[in-house]
Amino acid sequence: LIAALSAALRTRPGPELRQAQAEVLREAWEYRGAFAPMQVGAGKSLPTFLLPTVLHAQRPVLAIPASLFGKTQRDFARYSADWRVRLPHLISYEEMGRDDRHGKLDALQPDLLILDEAHHLRNDSSRTRKFARYIASRRALETDFGSLLRVVALSGTLMSSSLVDYHHIAVWCLGDRAP
Repeated sequence: LIAALSAALRTRPGPELRQAQAEVLREAWEYRGAFAPMQVGAGKSLPTFLLPTVLHAQRPVLAIPASLFGKTQRDFARYSADWRVRLPHLISYEEMGRDDRHGKLDALQPDLLILDEAHHLRNDSSRTRKFARYIASRRALETDFGSLLRVVALSGTLMSSSLVDYHHIAVWCLGDRAP
């Protein structure tokens, strides 16, 4: 899996994907979403840029903490030299927490929603409710051909407390396949 995915997604020979990175891409492809509590330092950035390519997303959106905007853009520039990456539209969790952002996701209409540092959506906050409402509205439109929205959640600290805190995120990602 690692060798095949690396060969298909690299623009030139070089290092291969790590095991955890390949598994996230495989799970997202196979299940049309992924719930990925990856270890800190496992390399979450590269899969976030490869997911739009692997899933043929037309309108990918990457939600991150505002403090990671600069790092995300630097990581993208670094990976774009060697990998078939696409930079999703970036939104911040802090922005989504503002009252005037209730229609932000509706305006963007993402077909792939990547939640990096997804532990920011663990409680019943204003931003969590905005994501939940958008995901529920898109899932209500699902057809016999599958979901109109794929959700991938990644975090190095996703499982640091109770699974109850994160079950709603697993359901967003995996639907009825969630534990």
